[in-house]
Amino acid sequence: MDPGQHRAAAAWQRRAARRRPRLRRLAGLRPALLRRDTLAAQLATQAPLWAAAIIDSAGAPQACGEAVDLPRLWCWRQAQTWLTALHGRGDVGVLQRHLDEAGGQVGTLVVEIAARSARLGMKVNLREEQRRALMGWLQSLARIGRGTGKFARRWEAEARAQMPTAMGAVPIWIMPIHRVLQSFDPRRTDLFDVVIVDESSQCDVLSLGVLALGRKVVVVGDDRQISPAAVGVERRRVFGLIEAHLPGFAQRSLLDLEASLYDTATRVFPDVVLLREHFRCVPDIIEFSNRFYDGRILPVREERDRGIGASVRPVLVPTGARTSGQYGDTNEPEAAALVERLVACCRDPAYDGLTFGVVTLLGAGQGRLIEQRLLERLGSDDFERRRLRVGDAYHFQGDERDVIFLSVVADDARYAAVKRYDQQRINVAASRARDQLWIFHSVDPGTLHPDDVRGQLLVYAYGLRDARQQASSLEKKCDSDFERRVLRQLLARGYRVRPQHQVGRFRIDLVVEGDKGRLAVECDGDRFHGPDQWEADLRRQRVLERQGWTFWRVRGSAFYRHPQSALASLWTTLDDLGIRPAPALPAMGDPSADRLRDGVARRRTASW
Repeated sequence: MDPGQHRAAAAWQRRAARRRPRLRRLAGLRPALLRRDTLAAQLATQAPLWAAAIIDSAGAPQACGEAVDLPRLWCWRQAQTWLTALHGRGDVGVLQRHLDEAGGQVGTLVVEIAARSARLGMKVNLREEQRRALMGWLQSLARIGRGTGKFARRWEAEARAQMPTAMGAVPIWIMPIHRVLQSFDPRRTDLFDVVIVDESSQCDVLSLGVLALGRKVVVVGDDRQISPAAVGVERRRVFGLIEAHLPGFAQRSLLDLEASLYDTATRVFPDVVLLREHFRCVPDIIEFSNRFYDGRILPVREERDRGIGASVRPVLVPTGARTSGQYGDTNEPEAAALVERLVACCRDPAYDGLTFGVVTLLGAGQGRLIEQRLLERLGSDDFERRRLRVGDAYHFQGDERDVIFLSVVADDARYAAVKRYDQQRINVAASRARDQLWIFHSVDPGTLHPDDVRGQLLVYAYGLRDARQQASSLEKKCDSDFERRVLRQLLARGYRVRPQHQVGRFRIDLVVEGDKGRLAVECDGDRFHGPDQWEADLRRQRVLERQGWTFWRVRGSAFYRHPQSALASLWTTLDDLGIRPAPALPAMGDPSADRLRDGVARRRTASW
C-alpha cells in the first residue's frame, strides 16, 4: 500500500472512531422508541381522546394532566371501561320485562296445548261403550237426588254397575267422598294410580273405604283443625260394635266416630310431610295459629295497605252479657255491635269488592240472631254480593272470606276453652280471614284461665301494636351500606319502608309501601349478584311475583357511579304504582278504639 492509501485508511478509521459512540447511543435508543410507539398505540386504542390530547398539546400538563396523576387517571379509566362493559350486558329491568313476557307466552301456550291434548285424547280414546256407560252413570246419579226416595238404592246400584266401564273415559275424577262411595266398588272397578283425599281431618271412620281405590294414596289434612264430633252418639254402643266386628284388629278402639281419616292415616303410613307455606292469611292473622304448629308456618301472602286499618281489630263490648232468649243462648249487645260494624264496613268504599263472614264461638243461637239482624239491615242482595256467611267454626272449615267478624259470645269464665276440641275450632275461626279479623268480646281476658284459647287470642290481638313499637331502627335491619344508602334516599322523600322484609323463606331488601300498593326494591351488589347469581335471583323473584309482588332492582356499581340517575326510574315506578310519600305511619285505629285497647291491656295485666 502506498503512502497515499495509508493516509486515506487512517483518516477513515479516525472518522469511524468518532461516529462509533453516536451509533452506540442510537442503538440503545431504538428499543425505547419502539416501546414508546407501542404504548402510544395502546393508549390510542384504550383512551383515544386522551392520546389525541397528548399529541396535539405535545404533552402539556394542562391538556393531558400532570405526570404524577397519570397512574391514578389510568386506573380510573380502567374502572370506567369495566363498568361500561358490565352495564353493556343488558339492563336488568329491560331483561326482566322480556323474560316476563316470554314466561307469560309460554304459560299460555302450555295451558292451551294441555287443553287441546285432553280434548283430542278424549275423542281418540273414548269408545262407544264407555260413552254409553258414562251417560248411564250420570243419568242414574240424577235419579238418586237426595238419596231419600223409594228407589234411591236401586239407582245407586245402577250407577255403581255403570262405573267399571265408564271409569276409563275420564282420566281424573273429582267428587265428594259420599259420591265416591256411591259410585266405585273396589271389588269391580280398576284401581286408580293415585287417590288424593283433601280435608281428611273432617272425614270420619266411614270414609276409610276410599283408601282401597288407589295404588297410591295422598291424604291431606290438619289435625290442628276440626275433627269429626260424635254428638249424641252412645259411645258404649260404638265400642260394642268395634269389639264384635273387629276383634283381632290392632288399635281398634281408636276407630270410633271421633277418629278422622287423617288420624288413621298418620298411624298407618310412616311419612308425614308438613306443608309449611301458607297462602291465605296475611302474617298478623295467621301468626296466632302458628303457635299450634310450633311456629313452623311460613306466611307467604303479605299484608297490603288497603285503607281498612289493622289486620287484627279487637273490639270490647263492655255492656255485653249472655242471656237466654228467642234464639237460645246469645249475647245481644255483642251481636248489635258486630252488626253495626259490619254494616258500616259494607258502606265504606275501602271495603268494596271484599267478602264477609261471621263466626261465633259459643252455640248456634248467636249466629241465628246475627244473621237475622243482618238480613234486616242489608237485604238479600248484599248477602249475595258479599258472599256473607254466618255460622260457627264447623260452617267455615275449608272456607275463607276477606274479612271475618268473630263473636266470642262469652261474658265470664264459667267455661274454660282448654280442650283439644276448643283449640281446633278456635284455630279454624281465627284463620278464616284473608285480610282482616274483627274480634268482638265482652269477657275480660284477664279473668280467663291462662290456657283458655279465647284469652290467648285476645291477648295476642291487643299485643300486636306493642310488638311493632318495639322494633329496632330501620337502618340497623339493613344488610349492607348499599341498602342503607338507598333506604336514606327513600326516607328522605317521605316513603314508608320495611328493610329486610321476610316473605316465607325469602327476604326482600326493601319494601316500599303506599295506600294503593307496594314495591319490592332489590339492591344488587355486583360482588354478590353477578351474572352467575342472576338466575337464582330471578327464580326467587318469579316465586314472589306469583304472590302479587312487583320488583325494582338497582346495581351497586350504577348507584355509586351516578346515584341520582340510578334511582330515577325508581321514583317513576313508585308513581306509576300509586305509591306516594307519607309523612308518618298511619294510625292503628281511631282514638276511642286505642283507649279501649289500652284499658283492657291494663286490666289484663292487673288481673294476672
